Amino acid sequence: MFAFKNLKEVNRRKFAALAATLLLITGFSILLYTTSTIQSYVQLLDSSELTMEEMWSCEGSLQWWSNIYTTIFPITLTMIAAGLVTLFGPPAWTRIHHRHAIRTFIHELELAATEKFEIK
Repeated sequence: MFAFKNLKEVNRRKFAALAATLLLITGFSILLYTTSTIQSYVQLLDSSELTMEEMWSCEGSLQWWSNIYTTIFPITLTMIAAGLVTLFGPPAWTRIHHRHAIRTFIHELELAATEKFEIK
């Protein structure tokens, strides 16, 4: 029975790590792609080799990507934050919980040593 519970815990940790990695990769990829696309349109507009029609087309595309960036930026930050919390949250919570359990045990042990602790 102990081995089965341990196996379930390992599978949960692997799934959490996989989900966190997926969220982090997706968030960073979307963020980097939109940023690089906007920068490429800005560089293209700075070049003097464009005709007026090409310049209007690039300005329209730049405006569209800028609007998408303002929409997607909070979403990508949320994905990155969720990935980090999923990846680092459970180990941190386990450490905090274990520290609390150890402190409680030490406190109860001190009370029992001074015989002020009542056994129920």
